Amino acid sequence: MMNAVQEMMQEMMKGFVGEGAVGVAEQIYSKLEDQNISSKYEEVFDRQEELGIIEPVKNRAADQVFIPHRPVIRNDENATTKIRPVFNCSLKVGKAPSLNEAAFPGIDLMNNLLSLVLYFRNNDYVVVADIVKAFLQVSYRGNEVASLIKDKFYMDNLVLSSNQGAQAPFIINSIKEIMNSGGLPLREWGSNCPGLLSTLDEDEKVASSEMKILGYIYDSNQDTLQLKVKQLNNDASSKRQILSALSSVFDPIGIFAPIMLQGKLIIHASKEADGCAMYAVQGGHSSLIFAKTKCNSINIS
Repeated sequence: MMNAVQEMMQEMMKGFVGEGAVGVAEQIYSKLEDQNISSKYEEVFDRQEELGIIEPVKNRAADQVFIPHRPVIRNDENATTKIRPVFNCSLKVGKAPSLNEAAFPGIDLMNNLLSLVLYFRNNDYVVVADIVKAFLQVSYRGNEVASLIKDKFYMDNLVLSSNQGAQAPFIINSIKEIMNSGGLPLREWGSNCPGLLSTLDEDEKVASSEMKILGYIYDSNQDTLQLKVKQLNNDASSKRQILSALSSVFDPIGIFAPIMLQGKLIIHASKEADGCAMYAVQGGHSSLIFAKTKCNSINIS
């Protein structure tokens, strides 16, 4: 008897034409079985159906598109969602365009990430939170609190910053009320001043002083932003592998670009280079971050 994931994969295969799409579906399910996570993956969709995020297709139309997806697994302790689906709207079958190519993208509704980071670091008090589940579109009432909701979100991250901490509990409760009324409760509230969260229950607060915010790791005890700790590949034996290691460092607005650029420039400096090194320089002092010898000579365009 097939489970829900198998049925889902079969329906997805019916929705595409061509051996390539069928192969993608078979490969996805094979990996789910090999990793023994098919039931966990199925639970994610069951939960989304319970919450009304997705619904079964009862009468399939000829022009419906089934989007392939794959599981992304997070093993870090602070991850609240250990496994989640990521949809591939860029899949192309034959000469037909992908869904991304065929769909009108519309205007960019995202808040500017750099502006939010600067706002986040510009005042004495900060409060952050995450939306429990993903959302597609939200309407809001035109008042001051609703304006904060509109302007201070990036994806599912809420970022509040102010020099007047006394107003924080009222603002937090108002935002909670509006978000709850829309079926979008907030979780993992954190602040560099724990007293600002006095009106929240303990299970609403983030468990650790370190939390992911705006693509970086925020330490509420130290009130600092830092990159997620990344272990570079010390076994890299080619310039391509070294460049891949450098590119794996996630720095969305390029705060550390001056440091990372040095390693990339050394790699590009010579096609015949035997090695490369990357240093962090600050205040007249330098620290070795990464070094590799005996790099294979390859052409990087």
